[in-house]
Amino acid sequence: PDHLSMENQQKGTDTNGTPDTPTWCRRQISSKCTIEAPVDRVWEIMSKVEDYGKWNPFIVQVDTGNSSTFTEGERVLIHVRMNESSSKLTKTWLLVTDVSPPSGTNKPDGELKYVFDDRFLASPGIVKSTRIQRIQPINSNQCEYTTTEFFGGYLWRFLPYDQVQKGFDIHASSLKVAAEKE
Repeated sequence: PDHLSMENQQKGTDTNGTPDTPTWCRRQISSKCTIEAPVDRVWEIMSKVEDYGKWNPFIVQVDTGNSSTFTEGERVLIHVRMNESSSKLTKTWLLVTDVSPPSGTNKPDGELKYVFDDRFLASPGIVKSTRIQRIQPINSNQCEYTTTEFFGGYLWRFLPYDQVQKGFDIHASSLKVAAEKE
C-alpha cells in the first residue's frame, strides 16, 4: 500500500541503518517503513512477546520460557505463518543475542537481534541466519523501523525467500498499524 512507504531490499548492504553484511551471508532480505509514533512506543510493542499474536499475522506466537520480553542469551521458539492463507505454522528456534532498547539521547536507536538456533540445522552450518530489527527516531513522534535477515549455510539457495519477504513486509506494516493506533 502507498501509505506505508515500504522499501524492500533483496541483496547488498543498506548504509542507512542496516548493519554491515556478515562475510558468510549469501542472501539478505529487508523491509523498512516509517512509523508515525515515538520510538519508545514502537519498542514497547516489538519487545512485548506475549502480544505478538494480537498485532502480528506473520509471527503469531513467541515462546520464551518465563519472560514477557526478549532476554539476551535466551532461546525462544517463534511460530511463523509463512502463508497468509494457511493456518499451518512453522516453528523456529532462535537465540536472542542483543536486546538494546532506546535510551534517550545517549542511545536513541533500539535493536533486537537473534540468530537461527535449530540444533540440527544450525550446528553443522546447514542453515545460518541472523535477524536484526532496528528502530531509529526521526523526530519525537516518528521513527523508522527496519528488519533485516542475513542467510547463509550449505542450503541457503533453497530457503523460501519470497515467503520470508512477504512475511517481513506484513510484520513491518502490522507493527506500523499497531504503533499508530494510540
